[in-house]
Amino acid sequence: MNVLAAEKIKSVNFNSKRSNKISSLKRKALKMADQITKYIPKNELTAEQEEHLLRLNKNLTACSSYSLYSHDMFTNEIVYFNSHTCDNKNCPICNYNRQKRIRRKYYKWFDENKELIRVANKKTKKEKVITNSQYDDKYKNDNKYYYVGSEQYDVMHLTLTVPHYKETGFNGNKYYYDEIANLYWKMRREKFWDENVYGGEYGIETTNTDNGLNIHIHSLIFVKRFTQSRNTLHKQIMKFWNNNTVNKLNERTEFTPFVREKIKKGNSLIDDKFIDTLNPMGGTLLTLETIFNWNNDRTEKVRAKEFGSDEMLFAVMEAISYHFEPEAFDKESGETDFDLLSELLPVLYRKTLYKKFGCLHGEKALNLKFSTKQEELLDDLKETSDIENKDSLFDVDTDTGEIVQTRKFFLCNPAFIYHFGDDPDNLKITLSKKARDKAKYLSTISVAASIDLMIQMVTGHRKKIKFV
Repeated sequence: MNVLAAEKIKSVNFNSKRSNKISSLKRKALKMADQITKYIPKNELTAEQEEHLLRLNKNLTACSSYSLYSHDMFTNEIVYFNSHTCDNKNCPICNYNRQKRIRRKYYKWFDENKELIRVANKKTKKEKVITNSQYDDKYKNDNKYYYVGSEQYDVMHLTLTVPHYKETGFNGNKYYYDEIANLYWKMRREKFWDENVYGGEYGIETTNTDNGLNIHIHSLIFVKRFTQSRNTLHKQIMKFWNNNTVNKLNERTEFTPFVREKIKKGNSLIDDKFIDTLNPMGGTLLTLETIFNWNNDRTEKVRAKEFGSDEMLFAVMEAISYHFEPEAFDKESGETDFDLLSELLPVLYRKTLYKKFGCLHGEKALNLKFSTKQEELLDDLKETSDIENKDSLFDVDTDTGEIVQTRKFFLCNPAFIYHFGDDPDNLKITLSKKARDKAKYLSTISVAASIDLMIQMVTGHRKKIKFV
């Protein structure tokens, strides 16, 4: 790294950038809440739809309204720590936080799992592939299993869709979330899958198209490493998925030359003879992408990105980012489709759209759920180097010899916090007049205690709160 590049990295105020992001997303959340307030009386909604919109409105209004900052009483420096969030899937702040958490967890996970571990049952000799953490926690000292060896794997991104239509959806069901999830579960029970895939995770995404709701699966899978593994697995998935996703309302009775070429594209193992075994009324739109490539003469499979590198992990994050985007969000305009949102909220309420399977099933290191809100918020700060040494500080007054607290914690709505400066990487966190009036200074002297007090205030577990 050259000197100029190093200096540029050093000059970035990451705390201010995080604070600015939260403030921006909070204003966006408040805008959405205001839009919902205006949308409800102007539209004919069912009681259930209105109930869900009002709940979202409440969450968006409350989310991050209690955010923790500190104020240096001598330099006037403002530092942002964290916010108490609502955890709603359609909240822009919570989706941003989920993406940060999953990114942090997966970066660490891949660093510790460059290879997987194969163990076998001493009695039945049945083998299974597990992660390093599972081996250390359960199998290493378990007399029922013994270590067989390590397994290398390739990371691939699988996308699965089914034939669907605007009015009838998939086989007459407009909201076919359970159907597509069950089909994927069924495929993971197939022999070819068990022989080729060690595990992974998946999420179900919804987009609104001219052909109706496109409910589809994005899955990150860990594939056994061998020559032509991607093409072999892709062909097997194509066969199963096509046979099991026949839409009886599909008017396609044969594959045109154009469709045949499209199916064959990108897989040298698929030919017309194979396509003749497929059902024209079944699904053929699926992709299996790998972050690995062939060498120039296509004789050997080589990594396009070094395993565990930033490039590889960026590709992984791209694959799983679909799981943490809000439903009914128009990516082109940046505005929310409230008609679709009001329709989907009751349908998706408490529906599981994200799961881990195979070697990732039960992988606690990748869980997004925390036992307590305090644990969650403190965990967010573990690897946040931009606030090192920003905990409560004390100094000695040279005139009086008295020990004084130089930094005080306060709670404030990030919508009232502004960020100024010519350099977007070095904005100054500034309190607006409203922020100065509304800020609640705490009597706490540490981040942990401040977070705990913030949680108590939000949850109402403590009626009398000490301020300073």
